[in-house]
Amino acid sequence: MFHFIHGYRKEQFAGLVKHNMFDKTSGLKLHQIRHTPDELRFNVLARKDGELYSILKENRSLFYIDRLQGGWWFLSYPYDRRLIEIYREMLGENFLGFQMHEWASNMHNDWMRITGGQPKPDGRYTPEEIEAAARSADHNGNSNVFLESASLREYAGMTYPFTEAQELAQYDWLYRDRMQNTSGHLLPCDSYYMYPRKEIAAGTRALMPEVGAQIFHERIQVALTRGMARAYGCRWGMYYEPWGGDFISCSYYKRDTVNEWGLRVSESVHWKGCTFTPNSGSSRELQKRIYYHALFSGADFLSEEHGNANTFYDWHDYELSPYGKVKKDFLDFAADHRELGDVFVPAVIVIPKEFEIFDLLYMDSGTEYLQRPVDPTLATLFGVMRRVLMVIFGDGKAVHGNEGHCICNSRFGDLFDIVYDDVPASALDSYDLILDLSGHMGMLPAKTVLDGRKESGIRELEEQLVSYMPGGLQVSGAVSWTLNKYENGYMLAVFNNEGILRSRARGTEILPGCEAEVTVSVNGYTPVPVMGDTPVMEDGKFHLTVSPGNVAVYNLKP
Repeated sequence: MFHFIHGYRKEQFAGLVKHNMFDKTSGLKLHQIRHTPDELRFNVLARKDGELYSILKENRSLFYIDRLQGGWWFLSYPYDRRLIEIYREMLGENFLGFQMHEWASNMHNDWMRITGGQPKPDGRYTPEEIEAAARSADHNGNSNVFLESASLREYAGMTYPFTEAQELAQYDWLYRDRMQNTSGHLLPCDSYYMYPRKEIAAGTRALMPEVGAQIFHERIQVALTRGMARAYGCRWGMYYEPWGGDFISCSYYKRDTVNEWGLRVSESVHWKGCTFTPNSGSSRELQKRIYYHALFSGADFLSEEHGNANTFYDWHDYELSPYGKVKKDFLDFAADHRELGDVFVPAVIVIPKEFEIFDLLYMDSGTEYLQRPVDPTLATLFGVMRRVLMVIFGDGKAVHGNEGHCICNSRFGDLFDIVYDDVPASALDSYDLILDLSGHMGMLPAKTVLDGRKESGIRELEEQLVSYMPGGLQVSGAVSWTLNKYENGYMLAVFNNEGILRSRARGTEILPGCEAEVTVSVNGYTPVPVMGDTPVMEDGKFHLTVSPGNVAVYNLKP
């Protein structure tokens, strides 16, 4: 069952109840960073006699702390371990732990701050050198040591990683250290550096990639996360960050500066003029597509980075903002479709374990892996993998507007999981079709295995996929799409990901001429509109027009 995880603030929670946005399927999280006042941090806000504890005890909801570290100035906080254990015992598997935010890519960024991109020959830095290099003005105009993934003391005890092997060893140490310090309660939130291999190997029980306009290839993020979660029996969800736009900024609708993070956003000076306004960040159209993409992709849960300060204009009357209206409509839809069935994923793509961190920046450039020149012995293997994945999931480029890079269009639907070539063999049993990009699969019993390294691989993939599709389903048009299997039919969701231009100066502009004309071929099924216009039927096909940035949903009934 799908769960929506809301940020918790006592002043704001009443608004969720007022608008029927919190129920037994909802979850809660607690926000905590350097600027969060002590009275709003875990040891106080989550105490046993508090409202948060009572809500979670009554509903047995999903719950986690956003965040342990990452995406902000490093904060070492003395969590009450006895209280953590109380929540773990009360909620069981529904206690997701502590968000480990963009931890690998942020560690790379920390080293860039420390070294200025020009590391010393011996790679060692004193605490004084690290502090001088990493000082930065924060959102409140104060000067802090801007380190995200580790403390000044920890970096002073390390050496700059000159090789890929050294870099991976530091990531491995960091994640295992945090797992140990939290008794195994980490919820990794990866963005550019996707590292489920390490996270699962360290004992992680849930995965949650960060998605949004700052990041490209959401469809790859989902396929990889879902595939690896299935292979090892983990839960998984998605984390929406409402940043983006023309010049980096963040959506912010609340009419005052009181928000979940303890920031005075009107005085923001971090990131050279970053703004928090209704016109800032990504569009409400992208917000909507991300929400529905999570739901139709089979995610167990969806969380959000700045939901508290965006859902309502204030925390008194609780008037819904445009952001809040998108959320409310989505939650109503999810409530009406509790049993969506299973996401239809007949195929799995197997990638080489040498691509240990799935580097989305490499998918963009094709020239550097972990921001280093690609090992010549792996260049061909990685290059073929990149080419095939970009055909299947889209190239990560916006065509009309500036948000089409997030959920990309391609000629394939979201019919694939992605796993590494060393997953347990039993993990492949549920798939009808295997596309091998590693060269390690060989022929598996009762499976169709295609060698994706061959030039004929994509053609063979298209031909084989049709035979596994209900009614020979095919979708054509500049869109992406998902399919869910019910007991008595299928749910088709079609996403037009282009035609939205978002800027701080003008907000959202819907570009003319960017409607997606879509043709769906399917035998033996009748389309019934769930969200969208009545389709035009012609010669056993039906035709749709999906407006820019929108989602259309149809029941396919036999």
